[in-house]
Amino acid sequence: LIDTSHSVPSYHKYVGYVVFVACMMSWRKAMSTRPGWITARTIAKYDHFPYDNILFAENKVCRTVGIRKLARSKFDRASGRHVPRFDHYCGWIGNTVGEENYRYFLLFLAVHVGMCTYGTIILIRCFYDEIVESDLLNAGTGEEVKASKIVVFQFLMVRHFGLAG
Repeated sequence: LIDTSHSVPSYHKYVGYVVFVACMMSWRKAMSTRPGWITARTIAKYDHFPYDNILFAENKVCRTVGIRKLARSKFDRASGRHVPRFDHYCGWIGNTVGEENYRYFLLFLAVHVGMCTYGTIILIRCFYDEIVESDLLNAGTGEEVKASKIVVFQFLMVRHFGLAG
């Protein structure tokens, strides 16, 4: 589709591979970086958030691990450890998101949003070229018929269904 498009330069075929590699690298980094684990030895390193005495009370002890519960920390069932600045367990990266891997998780999200935006723009430009070159909005059997945009969209999806799987 890119090879026949006039509004999408051919180098975008290779840019797509670079974007894909960036997505895989950000996923790998977010997946393999530990979220940080609170132990008796590392408790001072992570004790820097203020206690609000509503959700996080001072001098509260985690019943599961038996250490002092820090503000914004939580016991993670997936790892069996206490995680500082616990955010959530992400099934996409197969890892808990915590203080030490939060920036890599945000990088993962930003790179994938960029990939989706880039892919959408390129696909729209390719489809637009095909619509204009084939005169799909005025296509017919010799008789001039005004096609709706939904009909043209359905035609393009059926014609290029192999792109999606």
